[in-house]
Amino acid sequence: MSKANGAIEKKDTFLQHVSLKNYKSIKDVEIDFKPGLNIIIGKNSSGKTNFINGLDKILSYRYNEILASEFAVDAQFKNDIVGIRKKISKQTSQEVFKINHHSLLKNNEISIEVNGKKINDKNDVLYYSPIYTLSERNLYFEKVLINYGVSYKSTDPLINLPFSFPVIDNGTVSKDLLFLIMSDNQTKLINSFFERFNKFLHEIYGNQKQFSSVELKNKIISFSETYFENINYSISLYSPISSVRLNNDFNIIFEQEGLKQTITNFYLEFLIDQSWLPFNLLSDGTKRLFYIISEILATYNVEGLLYNDDLNIILLEEPELGIHPHQLHQLMEFIKEQSKEKQIILTTHSPQVLDILEPDELDRIIICHSEPATGTQLSHLTEQQIKKAKKYMISEAFLSDYWRFSDLEPA
Repeated sequence: MSKANGAIEKKDTFLQHVSLKNYKSIKDVEIDFKPGLNIIIGKNSSGKTNFINGLDKILSYRYNEILASEFAVDAQFKNDIVGIRKKISKQTSQEVFKINHHSLLKNNEISIEVNGKKINDKNDVLYYSPIYTLSERNLYFEKVLINYGVSYKSTDPLINLPFSFPVIDNGTVSKDLLFLIMSDNQTKLINSFFERFNKFLHEIYGNQKQFSSVELKNKIISFSETYFENINYSISLYSPISSVRLNNDFNIIFEQEGLKQTITNFYLEFLIDQSWLPFNLLSDGTKRLFYIISEILATYNVEGLLYNDDLNIILLEEPELGIHPHQLHQLMEFIKEQSKEKQIILTTHSPQVLDILEPDELDRIIICHSEPATGTQLSHLTEQQIKKAKKYMISEAFLSDYWRFSDLEPA
């Protein structure tokens, strides 16, 4: 586990406020978030996924995918309040869809504020000015999106697909791993593992140019054991998996008198009931548990410290899918523990997810519903609703029981 133990209330980097207009089912949504855990609950087709995906695009600076939308994001980075605003000028919302792509780009306005002061006017560089302006001040969004109903893809190297790649090419460390690290198609775990592995290769070959296949293999196994130590601690507590390791039967092929060295059959194995299994033989629920836990923990480095302590956001869709109720409770305990160091915004349609909350944490619930006239709407519980729910939790039992039979969610 991470070495930090700060309480949720003391977290000083988090998204404070988000507004989003004209994105799929969302006409006009505005909501405040708290540091730590935030739970968005709503029925199917209420717009939860649209909101989370729209927020992910905003935090990824993928503005070309939400050209017809407007948004505002306010985030606290320790002592600074950073605001990003995107507006569409000169066209009405109806006219936006009638103009071409170039005109739409031209008429998007991006502004950035730090502590209420505007710091850029570079509206002509829609994609890059926010990234550069924020990075110059060491202010950037570090986030992970864990999608609805997804585990690792069948084409993912290391997880599902035995991987082959050159370690040494023409006598120097191969650059092939850089393509994996830089790819937006890879998950956080894969990017994190190969980023650290690439650094490890440069470190060992910087000190010594030649290794026997046995020496190199032992060094790689030792590296992988260190990397997965943090993940193994949590995965054994919150899932049926006892341990994760690199398949020890991978091969190292030496060619051209050592000037080219290639690794083949490189993949992970999972210990369940004293048997080591590849990922494709795990149950769907176990795959999902590993996916959620490993993606959240991949935000740490091998020493168990956050990669970026300034802002770490987990966007998680419907953690309950395909998971047994008892294991779901364990997973929610893990998620809540992780929310002491990260801001976690999750969506759900299962009242059981709410049972992780204490009576004084009901302001972390956000209700999502859809209206014909106004589209997707997000709202916190009112003071009266919190009072009634808290009274039930104290005198009776689980919040999920009260939720199912109350009128808190619109019909």
